[in-house]
Amino acid sequence: METYQAKNINKEDIDNIVKVIYNKFEEEKSKIVDTNYHFYYNTPIITLNNIKFLFHIYCYYNKNHRESWYLKCEIQNDEEFDFDKNPNVINYKYFESKTLRELIVKYVNSKFVYDKCDNKIMRYDDYLEEETVRKLFHTNIECCVCYDNLSGDFKTKCGHYLCVDCKIQIKGKKLCPMCKECLCCGGQVECDED
Repeated sequence: METYQAKNINKEDIDNIVKVIYNKFEEEKSKIVDTNYHFYYNTPIITLNNIKFLFHIYCYYNKNHRESWYLKCEIQNDEEFDFDKNPNVINYKYFESKTLRELIVKYVNSKFVYDKCDNKIMRYDDYLEEETVRKLFHTNIECCVCYDNLSGDFKTKCGHYLCVDCKIQIKGKKLCPMCKECLCCGGQVECDED
């Protein structure tokens, strides 16, 4: 599994990153008239397992309260980023911080992985936890086509299990790839249902 992590970041580098982002935040904050303000700072585009994504360092600011900092991510869709969609918060509890410095330190010290099954970027530690849970629920059950561990499995009417990728490959076909029974009714004769 390919992982992404910010490398060679020392205390001085973190100080510089925090200074640059916070100066931009203060500059934009000084222009607002509303009591609530949402600030985004985008990292450069990163490629992980052939998927392009970027992080948003996000701050919710309210004039009556202190600011709150979060890390969100945006996955590239159809050759461009869809900024109209709300980006995903990555592990909301872990990446919710009272200060920008705390958020940057958490970001720098975390490894990230692209989870193809759920189409999301997540902390590597969280991914390992989810994989452990998946394996507990799918012990000794493999896809009948590729023999890979199941995740988000699909069971045919004739009782065979398929992983998500193999289910997509047989979409539109009428016969089970294992026993050639009809996928619509589980019978030996092909039916006319779509």
